[in-house]
Order: sequence, then C-alpha cells, then structure tokens
Amino acid sequence: SKRQNKAIICQNSNFTKEEYLSGRIGLVEDFGAYMSGLGIPLVKPFGGHAVYIDIDKFFEGTSITRGDFGGIALTALLLLKGVRLCELGAFAFGHYDQKTKTEKFPPNNYVRAAVPRNKYERDDLYYVADCVKGLYDIRGSLHKAVPIEGRDKTLRHFKAKFALG
Repeated sequence: SKRQNKAIICQNSNFTKEEYLSGRIGLVEDFGAYMSGLGIPLVKPFGGHAVYIDIDKFFEGTSITRGDFGGIALTALLLLKGVRLCELGAFAFGHYDQKTKTEKFPPNNYVRAAVPRNKYERDDLYYVADCVKGLYDIRGSLHKAVPIEGRDKTLRHFKAKFALG
C-alpha cells in the first residue's frame, strides 16, 4: 500500500543521514578495533557493516589447513555461545572437483561478523569479540570440520552437513 511504501521510504532515508552513518560506521570500527586489540587477525580497513576475520591467519601456526575448513569449525563452535557468524571462504566459495576428488580454494578465506543495523550495542559486539578470542587462544586444539554431506552440491554452504573431527 502507499502508506507502507511511504513508511519504508521515510525509514530508509535515515540511512543517508550523516548522524546515522557516522554512528553505525563508528560502531563497526570500534568493534573491529576491540577485536584487533585482542590479537584476532582481521581484514583492514573494517567495512561499514561488518568485520572480517582472516581465517588463514587465525589458524597460522596450527595443524588446521584450508581443507580442514577451520572457518566452519569456528562458526559452529561460536553458535554454542549464541554467536552467529558466517564463513565466507574455503567452503562457501570453494569447489569440490568430483573427477580429481580435490578442493579448489578461493583466494580469500574469511569469517564475517556482520553488524545488523540498530540491533546491537557495544557490549553485545564485545561479547562476540571475547567469544572469538576464547577460541583463538585455544585454536591449536580446535577440531577440523569434516563435510559428511553436500560437499559437491551447488550453493553447498547452505546445504552441507559437517562433523567436527
């Protein structure tokens, strides 16, 4: 209806106001700076809507390789703390070659910590960072994520099932 469209337009016009943008971008920058200060390897500069964890650097010096899908393992373990992040790397953008039975990996291997607008406060984001830090501190003992179903499907990051092994 016209009334609903007008409400949406009015709400969306706030997203172009300097006050809103500086507050939102500032919150993401603060979140990234806090997480970076904890020693978590991040992609810089931080985005306006998310902070990206560099998974290759996160697991550097451990036995976890790209083929162990550490980003999937990290996001699964964070769910146990009520933290939902998204793997956007080796599994989401990789490809399993049926003929050679090998993975083809993308150039980047990240986990995204998105910050939905008007949902989280600083303490919420610091909780996320502290949970990531807890796993970062024990990263050498984290299990790999083993695809048990859907490794070869299209949009596999939506359809696959894993076991931690």
